[in-house]
Amino acid sequence: MSFERHAEILIDCYRDLVGTIRSATYRNARIGQALALFGILAFLGGYGLFLAGESLGYASENYWTYRRFAGVLAGFGLPALLYGLVVALPDVGRNSYVSLAGAVLCSAAVVLFFGTYPERWNVAGSPDYVVETVTLYGLGAMLCAAAAGGAVNCHFEKESITGFIWGRSPDR
Repeated sequence: MSFERHAEILIDCYRDLVGTIRSATYRNARIGQALALFGILAFLGGYGLFLAGESLGYASENYWTYRRFAGVLAGFGLPALLYGLVVALPDVGRNSYVSLAGAVLCSAAVVLFFGTYPERWNVAGSPDYVVETVTLYGLGAMLCAAAAGGAVNCHFEKESITGFIWGRSPDR
């Protein structure tokens, strides 16, 4: 069996799993764009707070406050960006639900980070929540990224670009 045939089987299987298809609306596109913009700005704001905190002394209380809020802002940025991408694209099916679940997991990890950083991060002798927080955030980010990739694939497949990627002309 050729590579092209395997690719067609995989795409057909994916199309069957996606199931429900929603059509794009102006409202969905605007909400998705707003979420993506918020994600970019939140990440940049978090990075800015991180840099601002670096100018403070290590022993300063404000140093840890800046770092905590920098982590929270940047932590909300990635899932907001990816979920916004999924919401903005038409015909994404169940990818929107998968991305929402990933965003919820990331948000739970950010809340856990906010409640435990820096007192319970990389410390000996007391409960340490680094592994739990990073695992929860990683799972959520993985779901968001997979859903965003699936949404983009669904969108491009509908636009006949996927065939071009697999080596055939887009006018099949």
